[in-house]
Amino acid sequence: MRYPGNKSDKQQVFLTPESIMSKYEGWYDPCPHPRPEGFDGLEVAWGQKAFVNPPWGNIRPWVEKALTESGKGCEVHMLLPAKPTTRVFQDIIFPNGEVEWIRGRVPYHRLRDGTTVSLESCLVKFTGVVK
Repeated sequence: MRYPGNKSDKQQVFLTPESIMSKYEGWYDPCPHPRPEGFDGLEVAWGQKAFVNPPWGNIRPWVEKALTESGKGCEVHMLLPAKPTTRVFQDIIFPNGEVEWIRGRVPYHRLRDGTTVSLESCLVKFTGVVK
């Protein structure tokens, strides 16, 4: 479970589709849902492998953390909005990561109202070596 969304969606709680989650079984999740009280995935080490679907309203701190963890040897895969013209893509992702574009829109289950929301998404991979 993750927290994608936009600034107008205050809860930003969506479930990552099983078709994606099943590929990351056993990977560390710094954005769990429900989030344990007092837990902040930005404040802890991510270990050897992490799959992250961060809050989409502000992905920059999560991408910066992913790059930091990658520099420590962690392989990080992130499910992100497909927005290649944004500064975070231009400044951090393109120079340091590998982008896998997902064809079509990814269906997310929105917990707030139980609806399905389809969003353009991509996987960004930081392989544990900073370029």
